Amino acid sequence: MAGRKRVSAFILGIMFVAGGIGGLFYNEMRSADRISTLLEAEDSVTAIPPGTVNPATDGGLVHLIDEPEITGIAIDPLLAVEAAALRLDRVVEMYQWREENQGSGDSKQSTYVRVWSKERIRSETFDDRGGHDNPPAPPIASQSFFPSSVELGRYLISAPVLAMIDADIAKTPREPRSIEGIAFSPTGSYLQSGTPAAPAIGDIRISLLAAQPETVTAMGRNDNGTIGIWRSGNGDELTILRSGAFSADELIDEQYTANSRLTWALRAALTLSIFVGMMIIIKRIARMVPVIGRLAARLLKPVAFVLAVAIALVTMAFGWLVFRPVLSLMLLAGAGILVLVLRWMRAKTPDEDLAHADVPPPPPPPGASPAG
Repeated sequence: MAGRKRVSAFILGIMFVAGGIGGLFYNEMRSADRISTLLEAEDSVTAIPPGTVNPATDGGLVHLIDEPEITGIAIDPLLAVEAAALRLDRVVEMYQWREENQGSGDSKQSTYVRVWSKERIRSETFDDRGGHDNPPAPPIASQSFFPSSVELGRYLISAPVLAMIDADIAKTPREPRSIEGIAFSPTGSYLQSGTPAAPAIGDIRISLLAAQPETVTAMGRNDNGTIGIWRSGNGDELTILRSGAFSADELIDEQYTANSRLTWALRAALTLSIFVGMMIIIKRIARMVPVIGRLAARLLKPVAFVLAVAIALVTMAFGWLVFRPVLSLMLLAGAGILVLVLRWMRAKTPDEDLAHADVPPPPPPPGASPAG
C-alpha cells in the first residue's frame, strides 16, 4: 500500500510539472500571437472621420467615433419591455448550491454554499449530494435583443459587434409579473420568484439591462459598409465596441496591457504548478535515494524553486523562439545561470553530510536481539 502511495504521488508530481510546462508553452505562443496581432493592427488601422465613407478601407481594419443612430427598437417579448438601445439583455439567474473544496486526497474538505448563478451548477458531480441537489435549468433563459439596425456614422454595426458593448442601464419592470406560470415580484433591480427576502434553492431572478451610450467607439473590419469581426494574419481577432470616445492608439494600448497582465498571471500560476510538482518528485526520490534525501532535507524548497524557474524559462524560451529569438536566447541564458546556482547550492552542502548518507547502519553485536 505504501509503495502504491509513493507511485501515485510521483505520478501526481509529474502531472503538475507536465501541466505547467504545457500550459507555459501555450501561454507564450498565445502571448506572441496576440502581440503580433496588435502590431499588425497598429500598422493597418484607418481612422474614418464622422459622417464619411472611405471605400479604400473595404476589408481592412477601421476605427470610428460617432453618435449611434438606432432604427427600430429592441424588444423582449417575454417581459413586454422595449428600449431604443443598441442591445437589450435579459439576464436570468437561479439560486443554487455550489461546492467549494479545500485540500486534496484524504485531507479534502467540501463545503456547500447557496449562490445566484447564470448557469446551472451540476450537483450530480458533488462529493456529498445529500440535501445539495440543484433543480433543472429554469424555463426562462438569458437572451439578447437587438433593434432593426445600428449605424455609426455611415457604417452599420453587425450583431456580433453589438454584443461586445456593455449594457448597464436597468430596464427591469417595476411591477409583478407572471412568466411561464411563475410569479415574480420586483425587488431592487430584479424580478424575483419565491420570497425575495428569503430565497430558496430553485428560485429565479431576472434583470433587464440596456446599452444606450451617447457616443460610441468602434474598431473592426469594414465589410462593404458593415463593421464586423477583424482577424489578423495569424487568425487572432481584434474587434472593439465601447461607450465613449477613444483613439485607436488608446484601444490598442489597453489590449497590450491586458495581454501582459494575463501572460504574467499565467506564468506565475504555471510556474507554481511546476514548483509543486518538483517538490513532490524530489520528496519521493529522496525517500529512495539517501544522498538525495539528506540534500532534500536541507534544500528541498530552494532546489525545487530553482528547478521550477529554470524549467519555466526554458519553456518560455521555446515559446518565443520564432517570434523573438533574441529574447529566447536571453531566457535560455537565465536558465543556465539558475543551473549554475543549483550547482553552487550543491557545492555549499558539506561533503561530510553526504558522504555517509547512504552507508547502512552497522550490524548488531553477536547475540543481541534485533531492534523492534
